[in-house]
Amino acid sequence: MPQSKKEAVIMKRITLSALLMALFLLLGCETGSKEIEDSKNRFLKSVIRLGNDFFNVFTSFGDMVDGVLGFNAETKKSDVGTYFNTVHDIV
Repeated sequence: MPQSKKEAVIMKRITLSALLMALFLLLGCETGSKEIEDSKNRFLKSVIRLGNDFFNVFTSFGDMVDGVLGFNAETKKSDVGTYFNTVHDIV
């Protein structure tokens, strides 16, 4: 069954319209997923920054203890106990 020229033009327009609608739908859905992805990335980055800040505070506290009290990783428990007993006796 041969189609007339008018029917062929109508079919091309319908096909083109369907293609454009699918393209716009695809682009619209992708935009929403990027916003969700961006918010998830922002949350994860803030959690990582919080962990890094905690690590910095923890190491700074360790450096302060080392600088003020003279304790380091090699200091024994008995040395710490002796130090604080001496401080207790003085006070």
